[in-house]
Parts: sequence; structure tokens; C-alpha cells
Amino acid sequence: MKLIALPLRTKPLEITLYPDRVRIIAPGTGRQPPAILADLACAPVDGVPRWQPALDTLKLWLSEYPLTSGTCATVLLSSHFVRYAMLPWSEDLIGHQEEAALAGIVLERIYEDAAQSWQLAVGSARYGEPRLIAAIDATLLQAFAEIIPGPRLKSVRPLLTQAFAALSSKLPAGEAQFAVVEAGVILLLGIRNKRITHIKRMLTERDAPPNLAIMLAREALLNGYPADAPQCYCLSDHFTFPAQDCKLNLLEPDMSVKCGFQPDISWQPQTSWSAHRLGWGILLLAVLVAAGVIQQQIVLLEEAGEIRAGLDQQKVRKHTAESPEAASAVRKFQLVQARLTFPWGGLLKTLESSSGENVALIAVEPDIPNRQVKLEAEARDWDALIEYIGKLDGEGVFAEAHLVSHRIEKSDPQLPVRFVVLCGLR
Repeated sequence: MKLIALPLRTKPLEITLYPDRVRIIAPGTGRQPPAILADLACAPVDGVPRWQPALDTLKLWLSEYPLTSGTCATVLLSSHFVRYAMLPWSEDLIGHQEEAALAGIVLERIYEDAAQSWQLAVGSARYGEPRLIAAIDATLLQAFAEIIPGPRLKSVRPLLTQAFAALSSKLPAGEAQFAVVEAGVILLLGIRNKRITHIKRMLTERDAPPNLAIMLAREALLNGYPADAPQCYCLSDHFTFPAQDCKLNLLEPDMSVKCGFQPDISWQPQTSWSAHRLGWGILLLAVLVAAGVIQQQIVLLEEAGEIRAGLDQQKVRKHTAESPEAASAVRKFQLVQARLTFPWGGLLKTLESSSGENVALIAVEPDIPNRQVKLEAEARDWDALIEYIGKLDGEGVFAEAHLVSHRIEKSDPQLPVRFVVLCGLR
């Protein structure tokens, strides 16, 4: 075990899992270079998933060096743990749900029944271009959510995203062949204008360096690329290769970079985003409403009694004109009555029944005089936003729901949509 003891304060960590080791890196900030916090060896175990020893090793390390408040982690997965395919372009697909359904069919055609237990992610692409599909064991994703709970788990990504991002500045503008090399597995990709057009995953002998030049030349021929297309390599093992157009070593900490373009593949465990935040949001809202309503009703009942007594003491006038004092008292009584009859219980029940795993409720602002409620929330994507508003419209105590504003949170790699909805009460 190779370990450097460094404080883990509000730093984004990068955790990479391989079958035989776990690497934990703190990316550099400013003049401070990246630092390897840990390089932990592990050994395969028969009868368990291939990722299990690495996950157990990471869990043990986190038990000794728990992530402090404010520290988040991005997990990168070896190509040993990820399966890939390309989603053909189709103009008939509408929304992420249909894309995910077709991606599942593509994976099942390749991997058959094994694909049914996988969690898949689909990358973005320009109009008319195919998209990259990546899939991992759903049990592995859930395990990450358990050992790195809540918002501290920023995302789970394939190692391919780091390799592609690290090499992007050196990729030619036209066509190129790209290889991501690990001991025992190689990804062979075709690149056109810095976009992935095809991908193949090949298992190799662990200790023998493959002949990448021949492999990439064959892939170029099969996929209609020029035979002299540039060849680019990203290596995670210290193999010796002949001269090539560009080469990067993924074991070097300074290769830790952020990926802001294709392949923008990541998995986000539900408990680290919507379920965790939505659960606490509803609980906090319920506690605040319950405490506020109890205290408010005591005060309002006393106030209503005083106003009613004052109104009873006033003489009933036969003419239509009322005194200013009486009109003011009536308006005040009506406002108190509206507060007392506001459907707090129905509001909480409706919000709970309308909530889903793809939307996180942030704030609730009742407008009692106008019998409206303003909701601020965050959706995983635009489709989730539309679905949520559809659930609110005419549901429970809500008579209608209108989208007031929305914006995409570009600072979050998941690009969630922050939005405000105005709901009228029945």
C-alpha cells in the first residue's frame, strides 16, 4: 500500500477502480500539483464479481479516512467493469426515456440476458450522429451510494471519459484511431471530428503488450477510415509501444482532467441526488409546517375570537354604506379565516404523492390570500420537469400548475434543471 496522508478538506477526489488496485487522487489547484492520496493493491477473488475486491479495498480505506463535510468524489471505472455499444441515430426517438429503452435493446442483442441487470447511460451527440452507450452492474452503482452517501458522491464515470478528455487537445480535427489500454483489456475507438463513431472492447493477455498499430489499422479498414489515420494511445500500464502520433499515461496524476464533452457518460445514484434531497426536503417541510400551523392556529383562533366579538357588538346597519372600522374588521376576519382553512395537510399529501426520483423539491412558498403555492425544485432533465408539472396539474389540492421560470445548472456535471412552478389551489 502506498499512502500519502493529506487533509481531505473540501477537495474533489478522483477515485479510480481497477481489478487489481484502487487509486485515489486529489487534483491540483492553482500552483499545487495533483497528489496521489493512496495506491492500494487488491487481488481477484473467485466466486464474486470482478469489481468486488476493489470496492472492498475502497470501503476499508474510507473507514480509516472518511470524507469530511464538503468533500465530494468522482469515481472512475476500469474498462474491465464497463460494457459499451453505439446507439444508432434515429429521428423518431423522443426524449431520454425512448433513448434509454432503445439503448437497452441494443445491449441485450449483444450481451443477451446479462444486460438486464445493468445500469446504462447514454452520451450526448450532435444531430444525426450515433451516441455512446455505457453499462455497469446496477449492484456496483448501489454499492457506491452506500459507501459514499449523499451529495459526496458526485458521479460515477468510465475511465474512458478521462482518457478522452486528457487527449482531446491532441486529437486531430479529422479522423483518428484511439486506443485506451489497460492490462487485460483494450478499447478501440474510431474518432471523427473529436466525436466517437464506433467502439470495440477486446480482452488481451495481461502481461503481453498487444500490437496496437495492427489492431487500429484493422479497425480503420473495417469502419471505412483511411489506412493512414493518426493513432492515439492512452495507457494505464507501463507497456512499451512503437512511435505513435500521441501517447498519454493515465497513471500520472496530472492527467486528471474534467470532461466537458463527449463522451459525457456518467451514472448518478438516486440516493446521492434526488431521493436523499427529496426525502429531507419533504421531512423538513412537514416539520416546519406542523410546528408553524400549531403555533399559528393558537394565535389565529384567539385573534378570530376577538374580531368576532367586535363584529357582534356592532349594530347591523340597513344602509349599504359601512363604517371604515367595520369594513377593516371584516377584511381582517376573512384573512384569518383563510389562514385557518388553508389545506396544509392536503398540500403535504399532494407534494408527497407527486414527487418522483427524478425531481428534488427545494422550497415551498404558500400565498394564502391568493390561494396559491410557489414551488422551487430541481429536475434531472427537461423530461423529468415536464412529467412533474403534469403530475401537479389538477392533482390533489392543486387546481392547476404553471411553469414560471427555469434554468440549467451548468456548474453541475449532470446539468439538472432548476425551475419554479406556481400552483393554484382548489
